[in-house]
Amino acid sequence: DKLVRLGGGFVLYSLLLGPILGLYCRAYGGYPLEYVWSTGPPWFILWLLNFTITYAVIAQFAAPVKMNMPHP
Repeated sequence: DKLVRLGGGFVLYSLLLGPILGLYCRAYGGYPLEYVWSTGPPWFILWLLNFTITYAVIAQFAAPVKMNMPHP
């Protein structure tokens, strides 16, 4: 579920919206047009996805931690 939500948004911006914005800015500035791939502002989405995948892999193999908390 998170892979689709986080990965989809990251891929959508990185491959489509970011380059379109870059082309628009280059055209407005008078620079030659070229496709430039960059992660741009959603770099944090990629890190969230990395941490989510890492946690999911570790949680599959790690023993569950049971803590007895005192009741007041």
